[in-house]
Amino acid sequence: MDVNAQKTKIPSRGKLGDCLQKVSSLLSVAAILMTVSLFVRTETNSKMLDSKFMLKIQEMGNALESVRAACQVLRKDSDLFKSRKQDVKIVRRSLTTNRNDSVNQAEADTGFRKYMTSIVTESIGTYCLSPGKVCVAGPRGPRGIPGNRGKRGPRGSKGKTGGKGIMGSPGKSGKPGMKGDVGNPGMKGEKGDKGVPGHPGPKGEPGQSISAPKVDVSPASHTITENQTATFSCSADGNPKPRVTWSKMSGTGQVNMNGHDNTLQIKNATYNDSGSYVCMATSIMGKAQKTVKLTVEAPPRFIHTPARLTKVPANSVASVRCQAFGFPPPTMVWSREFVPLPQGRTNITKNGTLIITNFGPLDSGTYQCKASNKLGSANVLTTLHYDEQALQIASTILAGNLDYKSKLYQFLKPAVGSHPQWVLCYRASSHGWAASIFHRRCDGKRNTVSIIRVGQYVFGGYTDISWESSGGFTSTSKAFIFSLRNNEGLAPFKSLVTVSYYAIYRSSSYGPTFGGGYDIAIIDNANSNTNSYTLFGHSYSLPSGIKDRKTILAGTFKFTPDEVEVFYLG
Repeated sequence: MDVNAQKTKIPSRGKLGDCLQKVSSLLSVAAILMTVSLFVRTETNSKMLDSKFMLKIQEMGNALESVRAACQVLRKDSDLFKSRKQDVKIVRRSLTTNRNDSVNQAEADTGFRKYMTSIVTESIGTYCLSPGKVCVAGPRGPRGIPGNRGKRGPRGSKGKTGGKGIMGSPGKSGKPGMKGDVGNPGMKGEKGDKGVPGHPGPKGEPGQSISAPKVDVSPASHTITENQTATFSCSADGNPKPRVTWSKMSGTGQVNMNGHDNTLQIKNATYNDSGSYVCMATSIMGKAQKTVKLTVEAPPRFIHTPARLTKVPANSVASVRCQAFGFPPPTMVWSREFVPLPQGRTNITKNGTLIITNFGPLDSGTYQCKASNKLGSANVLTTLHYDEQALQIASTILAGNLDYKSKLYQFLKPAVGSHPQWVLCYRASSHGWAASIFHRRCDGKRNTVSIIRVGQYVFGGYTDISWESSGGFTSTSKAFIFSLRNNEGLAPFKSLVTVSYYAIYRSSSYGPTFGGGYDIAIIDNANSNTNSYTLFGHSYSLPSGIKDRKTILAGTFKFTPDEVEVFYLG
C-alpha cells in the first residue's frame, strides 16, 4: 500500500451509506416518539409514565447524538479524502463491501426497529389501559424526512377501456434524416402478356424518289474582252442533292476552280483565261457534267519590234522582223511613207518579217509596221539605210540581223580594211562536227573569222595567222575575241589579246580555240557533248562590268554549240 494511503484512513462508501441509513431510521423513530409524547403530556398525573418516556427518549437522544457524531466524523474524512484525491495516489486491494458485513448490519437494523416498536407499544398500551384514562389523537407532528423508496409492487391488471379521448394536435415534423444507401436492384419481373395491336395510323405522304444528278449550264459559250468579267451559272438537280464543282480543262488535265452558289466568276480576265470549263455535279447516284467555253479577245500588242535605224549593206537582203500578238490574230501590214514598197523584191512573212532583196540606195527610208484586229491596232516605225561599207559575209548566224553585221564590220575594219570579201571555209551543220573536217577545210588560210552560236548568244574570234593540225599555241598580237550578244546583257564588245604567245591553239583534236587556258575552246564533235567551254579573260582583256568570266560569252561555263562557222579573206 502507498505511504500516503497508510497515513490517511479513508472511510469506505459502504460505511458512510450505512451511517446515513441509521440516522434516517433514528429520526423516524424520534418523530414517532415525539408524537406519542404529545399525548402523554396531556396527563400530568401519570408521573411514572412520563419518567419512563423521558428516560427512553433521553436514551434515544443519546444514541442519536452518538450516531450523528460518528456521521460527522465520517463526512469530514470524506471531504478530506476528496481534497487529497488530486495529490494522493491510493492503492486499494478492494473497495467492495464484505457481504457478511452487509448482512450483519441489516439484522442489527431490523432488531433495533423491533425493539423500539415494542417499547412504544408497551408504553402506549400501559398508558391507555390505566383507569380513567382516554387516549385522544394529538395534533399532527412535523413532517418527517422521507424514508427510502420501497420495492416496486407487482403490476396490476389492466383496467377497462375508457372513453375515446380527444386527439391532440399533431406535433411539428422532425428534420429529415440522412438519405440511406441505394438498395440493390430487384429481380426483373416476368414479361407481361402482349397487348392488343393498336389501330393503324394514317397513310403518310409519298416520299421523293431518288435520281441521278442532272446538270444545266448558262451560257454555253461566252466571249469577252480583256479585263472584263466572265460569269457562268450551273444548276444541278437530283435526289439526294448533288454537290457542284467547277474546273478548267488544260493540257495536263482539269484544274479546280473556286465557285460560289454554283456560279463561276472570272474577274479581270486575260487571254490566258480562255478555254473550256467543266461544271460537275456529284452524288452517291453518280456524276454529271457539262462544258462551257470562254473566249477572251485581246487587242494587238507588239512582242518584237525592229530597231529604229537599220543599216543594210549594198546589194544585200534587208530582213526586218516585226511581230505582234492579239486575238483574233492581228493582220500585219508594212508600208512606206509617201511611196510604195519596192515592187517585185518585197515579201512579208506570216510572222510579220519584211524582206527586201537586192537592197539599193532608192530603198532607203522610213517603214511602218502595223498590227490590226477588230479591237484596234498598233504600229511601229523603223528606218532602213543603204550602207555601202556593210559587212559582206554569207553567215547563217548573222542572217537578217544587220546590227550584228554592222558591229562585226566595225570590229574587223582595223585589221582587214573597208572592202573585204569573206569566203566560207567551214560550217559545222553542213560539213560535219569533227575537228578533222575543220582542219582539212581551213588549215593554211590566213585572216579567218570564227562565228559561234549557243542558243541566243553569239560570239567568236579573229586571227591573222592560219590554223594548223599541230603546233600548239601560236603567237600573234592582232587576234581578238568579240561578243555580239552575251549572257549579262552588255553591248557588243571587242577584246584584244593580252598574252600574244597564247593567241590561238592549233591541234587536230580541237576546232577554233583562242587563248591559253582556254578563253574559247571548241572540242571535237562538239554537238554531241558539253566539253566545249569558255574561260574568258585568261589571255584576252576583260571589258569593265563583267560579273562572271565563265558564263559571259555562252551563258554557261561548259556548253554544246548550235552552230560554228569559219570565213577567210578571199
